[in-house]
Amino acid sequence: MANVQLKRGQQTQVDVTFIADGDTNAFNFSEGYTASLIIRRKAGNSFNGELIDTLTNGNSRITFTYTTAGPNIQLLWNTTQAAALPNETATVYGDLKVTLTSGSQVKHSFRIPFDIVPEII
Repeated sequence: MANVQLKRGQQTQVDVTFIADGDTNAFNFSEGYTASLIIRRKAGNSFNGELIDTLTNGNSRITFTYTTAGPNIQLLWNTTQAAALPNETATVYGDLKVTLTSGSQVKHSFRIPFDIVPEII
C-alpha cells in the first residue's frame, strides 16, 4: 500500500474501504462502532514518537459511510486541522482502531503510513 499524502494546510478527505476476509462487500460500520486514529512519528524502531494528530468519530474527523463497494470509513482534515500538521516533509504512521461501542473491544486495527507535504508560507 502506498503512503497517504497529506498536504499541510489543505482540506483533505481520505476514503478507506475495509472488506472482511472471505467477504466481497465492504463491512458495514454504520451501527455499533466507534473509531480513533492516532498519528505519530516513528522513533527508532518504535511507533511511540511525537504525537502528530488524533482523529475520532467523536470529534467528527472519522465518519462511517456504507455502500457495498465502499468506502466505509472517511478520515477528515479541514483547513485549520491540516494547518496544525508539521510544516515539513515527514513520513508518519497512524493506527486506525475500530471498536465495538458495547464493551469497547477493538474489532479491527489498521496501520496507515502518511506522507506530510509542507506548504509554502
